[in-house]
Amino acid sequence: LLAKVGKYDIDQRDFLKEYSINLQNLSQQLGKKISPNEANTFGLVNQTLGTMITDLMYKQIIEDYGMYINNSSVKKEIYSIPGFIDSSGSFNKFAFERYLNITGQTEQEVIDKIKNDIAKRQIFISVSSGFSTPKDIIKKLYNHREEKRKISFIELTNNAYTIENIDNADLVSYYDKNNKSFLSPELRSFSYLNISPKEISKEINIDKDLILQRYNQDKSLYFKPEERTIIQLIANNESDILNAIKIIKEKNIDNYDDIKNINFSNINHSQLEKIKWNELPKELSDLIFNINKNEWSEPYKSSLGWHLIYVKTVYSEGIIPFEKVKDKIKNEIQLDKAYDTIYQISNQLEDQLASGKSLAEASNIIGIKIVQTPLLENISNANLQGDLSKASKNKLINSVFSMNEINNTNSFDSDEGGLIYFTVNEIKPEQTKSYENAKKEVLKEWKFKEKNTLLVADGKKYFDQIKNGLSLEKLSDNLKIKLNNTDY
Repeated sequence: LLAKVGKYDIDQRDFLKEYSINLQNLSQQLGKKISPNEANTFGLVNQTLGTMITDLMYKQIIEDYGMYINNSSVKKEIYSIPGFIDSSGSFNKFAFERYLNITGQTEQEVIDKIKNDIAKRQIFISVSSGFSTPKDIIKKLYNHREEKRKISFIELTNNAYTIENIDNADLVSYYDKNNKSFLSPELRSFSYLNISPKEISKEINIDKDLILQRYNQDKSLYFKPEERTIIQLIANNESDILNAIKIIKEKNIDNYDDIKNINFSNINHSQLEKIKWNELPKELSDLIFNINKNEWSEPYKSSLGWHLIYVKTVYSEGIIPFEKVKDKIKNEIQLDKAYDTIYQISNQLEDQLASGKSLAEASNIIGIKIVQTPLLENISNANLQGDLSKASKNKLINSVFSMNEINNTNSFDSDEGGLIYFTVNEIKPEQTKSYENAKKEVLKEWKFKEKNTLLVADGKKYFDQIKNGLSLEKLSDNLKIKLNNTDY
């Protein structure tokens, strides 16, 4: 473990991966290949660790304050990066994927970094755009913030009271006075159809030759570099590493479980699973990827300390076979074609609606299944039929309940890139419930009101006792209620 920021840890593997990316970036900026030793003259080790720590600090702030960066902001940010734009000014998907392969990052890791950068800018702008506050106000605020008080208190709740011998006439009277509070919710029924790229893609037939052609065309995307699983021991001093070698040779150790059970002096150790060459600093990658399988390295000094490496497993490089990725490629081609088909279907549907057809009639003509939804409340967890994501369900419910008229068709983009059309069929307004239907709610509210009446009366009585000299501690004993103490 190199650093800990709140609940987040920075371990060796995370650091080495980030250091490798920064080393590549530095080489590109200077227009020549930079060795780790040269990079250290620029303070790259400290810069990398410092940036990782700062990013995690901001990540905690973002989480603590519930900041949300939406996907459209991230998309706009990615599309503005010159390296991902082709000559026509459009986003180059393959350039983006090459970048992921070169840096060894996943798409989600890049997205998370971009979200963090956007949030950092927002935080900085909100802080830096403030005004100068007068000193007397600052002093008052500071004194108020630093002021401390010790409070003792007892807490009275209405749960201590029991209401018995309830007269039905009292409940009826309460209902008559407050019947506008006992309402059944507004309900709406509607129809919708989901023009889903995922569903459309299932109906699109793709020739195997086209899949093979795409595979050969993008073969570089399916290159899998050599990976290794290693055991690493690292120390600040050569003597500690030499002592570790002696123990390892004496005990003939070749697995991480045994390493963990030995109390090495001043040694950090770890097992790194399936690491790639480009995930490591050059000075370590050359060492690690030249060690034979099931062999320990000689002691090696890097800018990070003294290393001892054992290569446990070697996963050879190569192109992922066509058979293993053909289904993935087929799905990608189907989805590409489905997105084109969506707008053709949408145009056909719009033509039918423009001619006066209802949504049900139009959907029947173009062959898209329509879903009939019975009367529902405006709640986020409404039980909708049909294969919709949670985000699309919520958007559909909100859209339905924002309409003022029935039998008008509207549409919106779904979160998966499709289109959803809907029509409100019936609106049943909220209504006052009858006494019989509202009786449970009436009883609950009436009991709560009666308990509060008793609570207020007792509260005033106890307060008068304290004003007349009874200590809070004695009152706590009399009532058998806990006395709370707190600093504020």
